[in-house]
Amino acid sequence: MGDTTREEAEIVGKLYSGILHKDQWHAALKAVCTHVGGQHSALMLLEPPGRVVVADTPDLPQPVIDDYETYYAAHDPGHEFAPRTPVGECYVDHRDFGEARMRASEFYQDFFHRHGMGALMCAPMVRLPGAQWYISFQRAKDRGPFAAEDERALLRLVPHLRESIRLRLRLSDMERQAALTKTSLDAIAAPLLVADAQGHVALANAAGEQWQAQHGKKLRALANWQRVLHTACGRHGPARAAAFRLHNPSDDYVVATPLAPDHGHAASHTQPLALVLVRSAAGQPLSLQGSLADLFRLTPAEARLLELLQQDLSLAQAAESLGVSYATVKTQLASLFHKTGTRRQAELLLLVTRLSMAAEAAAS
Repeated sequence: MGDTTREEAEIVGKLYSGILHKDQWHAALKAVCTHVGGQHSALMLLEPPGRVVVADTPDLPQPVIDDYETYYAAHDPGHEFAPRTPVGECYVDHRDFGEARMRASEFYQDFFHRHGMGALMCAPMVRLPGAQWYISFQRAKDRGPFAAEDERALLRLVPHLRESIRLRLRLSDMERQAALTKTSLDAIAAPLLVADAQGHVALANAAGEQWQAQHGKKLRALANWQRVLHTACGRHGPARAAAFRLHNPSDDYVVATPLAPDHGHAASHTQPLALVLVRSAAGQPLSLQGSLADLFRLTPAEARLLELLQQDLSLAQAAESLGVSYATVKTQLASLFHKTGTRRQAELLLLVTRLSMAAEAAAS
């Protein structure tokens, strides 16, 4: 790959300086993007079995992100190549996918070109059992394909990109756990745990620790417990919410939902995690204004939309009531799906009903 240039040495310094500071980190990514001939850059998160999100970006316009995550991610031909690209190499679309296939591709013709982009280059950064991160660069349509010299410049920076991204993920993971402990966990009286697909508890509030100590031995041998954790962690398909009733004296109702990362999709655990909430028939309901909004990190706008949907309003009616466009509520609904681990509106409302009600939820 050759020695780094003086300009690249300065970029490396910016990458490591940005580990603790988001603004500096974004400035470093912009510098990398410019150096390799790109227009925009993004850190992409790929989670099996094929879910892709924009985990972080300093400059990719929000309409591009919305279009990509709501539809075109499923049609991105790069998914065929990126997982097979070894660490230390690059995927360059004009070379690896081919110009003829690009001309026939819905992804390029209907999405990429519409947003003024014409070429893509990406490289694998961090690969873990439950998630893979890639750095992706998009080039303006009028600038043609990425050249071999652009690829060589990126490859010289890859070791430093990988290390700085790994350190930022580790830091974000620590911050996420601290935030969960202080807000989502301790503020909720009901037993609440964060566990992986094997049932290993990473975090719990006081009630959750007590519940785990009381039922842990029974749970390990319980097929329903394993099923809801596997479902919420995406072990056998897309991660989604699941629930079951634990036949014990308090008639506990156990709900597990995928633990979504924050809005930037930057923090992650080495394994997918589930957020487990236990509701007893005597438990107090959880309100959207309080615990549930904190639990799923809903924005005020998302919480208001969810309340209207619970009142059987259509999306169009909700948009009119909120005084926003239909496209806005569709974007908010997509965010609600992601944060709660659901895929359809009916599934979302059922999950909220299960969480927010006590005896009625246990009987549903």
